Amino acid sequence: MRFIISSLLDECSFDFARYKKVAFFISSILLVSTFISLETKGLSFGIDFTGGMVLEVYSEKSIDITQLRDDFSQNQSLPTASMHYLEDQNHLMIKVRSQDFQDGLAKIKAFLKPYNFRYDKIDCVGPQISKSLIYRSGIAIVLSVLAMFVYLFFRFTPAFALSGVLTTLHDIALLVCLYSACELEFNTSSVAAVLAIVGYSINDSVVIFDKLRENTGIKNITKRINVSVNTTLSRTILTSATTMLAIAPVAFLSSGDIQVFSLIILAGIAIGTYSSIFIAAPLALLGKNAREVTHENA
Repeated sequence: MRFIISSLLDECSFDFARYKKVAFFISSILLVSTFISLETKGLSFGIDFTGGMVLEVYSEKSIDITQLRDDFSQNQSLPTASMHYLEDQNHLMIKVRSQDFQDGLAKIKAFLKPYNFRYDKIDCVGPQISKSLIYRSGIAIVLSVLAMFVYLFFRFTPAFALSGVLTTLHDIALLVCLYSACELEFNTSSVAAVLAIVGYSINDSVVIFDKLRENTGIKNITKRINVSVNTTLSRTILTSATTMLAIAPVAFLSSGDIQVFSLIILAGIAIGTYSSIFIAAPLALLGKNAREVTHENA
């Protein structure tokens, strides 16, 4: 089956360059949507970044999470909280955003007393720890992008390096937009997902950049993009599809943070594949061509 698909894709001769303006337009719309979503909705930061408490509780009876959420939200004295099942409907995780741990925990325990829950775990994240995590997460993302730029700069050309970084920032922005638009909790797992997609996306781009460099004999930019992308298409599609098939069961059969993490990875792979094919290659050659024209005029 893999051989058949690979053979079909190897024989593909799609005119990718023809749609580069369409791809740029779509990406521009999505990036504008990102800024609008961040401005109107913002990001729903998890307690890793805001500080708060995590409670894992158990009940001998199945927990009606919908009813529990309604009861919790109607009680104005309780702090903001989110809930989701763990391995089954008898185990529940409650995340509470509160800096006053003693008072907040006392109120929650008083509220949950009629439910006869057993407390399996209670963790607290203070404001100093949350600030440190925000700083370290930001540094991790910035350093990863800078490392990508340096690697591409020395392996290829400045134009290719700039294209790779812009494509990576494009992918990060769209993932952030997804978190904001869907009101998903952004936590340390989200940072791990973003870093994973950064590596995955740049890896796809490097393969295409390699072909672009090999095909320097083709002077026509449009033809060079098409030949390079079509040559690597089977590798790009099969790698992405294989990874997505491996992650899909986790994404659709799990729950909580693991499910969100898996869904973001799936979305990120799709975004990275799209950007590598339609954004990275055209940007790299457009930048390289503009630089060559500038040198000629000088």
